[in-house]
Amino acid sequence: SGTKMWKGIAGSSDLSKIYAVELSTGRIFRSTDSGVNWSQSNASAQSWLDITSSSDGVKTAAISNVSGNVYTSTNSGVDWSLSAGAGTRNWTAITSSADGSVIVASAYSEGIYMTTNSGSSWGVLINAGNRSWQDVAMSSDGTKMVAVVNPGAIYLSSDSGANWSTASASTTAAWQSVTSSADGTKLVAVVKGGFIYT
Repeated sequence: SGTKMWKGIAGSSDLSKIYAVELSTGRIFRSTDSGVNWSQSNASAQSWLDITSSSDGVKTAAISNVSGNVYTSTNSGVDWSLSAGAGTRNWTAITSSADGSVIVASAYSEGIYMTTNSGSSWGVLINAGNRSWQDVAMSSDGTKMVAVVNPGAIYLSSDSGANWSTASASTTAAWQSVTSSADGTKLVAVVKGGFIYT
């Protein structure tokens, strides 16, 4: 894989397929043998920030902070196309459901955006609000979501992003990253310069 300024990584559920994005030369790299060998995808050179994958590793999506766009792939990260419906924004994170049909991306000082058709069309999750979104995660079926704000709180949705509420245990902090179990009942979040919360 080489020594690069890696920024994000994702893979299939068995990690036979792994995808990594980097900032320096701005490329997306892929491995189909659990990380033994790597090849560069056909994605254009950009400052890639984050990437997500379906559980089988076939559908992938990535965000860039140079063009401010979302890109998707339906052939295991070989070829990529612009998902124009997402718009040009200051994206911070992206996540997807197990089948890759539901993709959610957060934008800093804007909103959280979702597609339910693998990126063909997008809509904003209005009730999430415009916040300094830092990261987002969801259950494998896309019904339960969690997003963190820096600085701010942890926000939860249990109805596919239609409604959001603050987590009772979360405090105003510099939340940096969050992840979720497959069923969405177990969450882990980290504070920049702080602790790990579960």
